[in-house]
Order: sequence, then C-alpha cells, then structure tokens
Amino acid sequence: MSDYGIVLTDHALYLYKPFWPFARWRRVPLAEVCDASFRDSRLFPALYIKTGNGAVVLRTPLDDADEMQFDRQNLKEAAEQVRAKAPRNGA
Repeated sequence: MSDYGIVLTDHALYLYKPFWPFARWRRVPLAEVCDASFRDSRLFPALYIKTGNGAVVLRTPLDDADEMQFDRQNLKEAAEQVRAKAPRNGA
C-alpha cells in the first residue's frame, strides 16, 4: 500500500506514489525533462525531476533505516539514469 514505483523507458519516466491524490502512475515525457537529481532528507529522500513546466517530486515513504538506505540508492540511480536518457539542451 505504501510502495512507490519508478519506470524509465526510451520515451518517458513513469512515477507511482501512493500518497498522491487518487494514486496512479504519472508519465513525464523525457523530451520535457531538463534535469533530474536526488535530494536527500533524513525522513523523506526524493527524486526531483525538473521539467519545462515546473517540477515533479517523488518522495519515498517513511520506513526503517535499512529500507530508507535502499530507497536512497534507488533514487540516486534513477536520477543518474534519467539524466543519461534525457535530451541535452537541444542536442
């Protein structure tokens, strides 16, 4: 019930966060992604996706220390993968 999801394809990033109103998958086209970063927090680490229309933030649920460390690693890796696939300033 509190699991999040991150799926990256060649065309879009899909994020699932059960806390969003009416929880569902959210699609972010890679063509709209300007940057992706991991933002650490003691309680709610986050994947921050900057787009031309603003930002999309996926925060992980509060969990025990081991799970939070696992989540941090997943978010760091996701940010790196999104940056690698997103178009580069008109390139």
